[in-house]
Amino acid sequence: MNSADLGGKPISVCLLDVDLSEPVRLGLERIWPLVSPGGVVLVDDCPPSSDWKAKVGVEAFSKASGVSVSYLFGLAILEKPLNA
Repeated sequence: MNSADLGGKPISVCLLDVDLSEPVRLGLERIWPLVSPGGVVLVDDCPPSSDWKAKVGVEAFSKASGVSVSYLFGLAILEKPLNA
């Protein structure tokens, strides 16, 4: 997937709601390069004190890519820096 697949438009906000670790990780790997600087990816079903599969995928992506993640209201929040 590249930006041409999305009509050449960068992604500013994305909600990823897949619930399984590998699809979440792969989805983040494909979406993250298309996220514009200052853009945000939200991943559902990631309460901070859980080991739910979506959170496992987010953590695997974060560790492999160095992208920081925060958690709020059961969402994982990945924000692309403005200088990216």
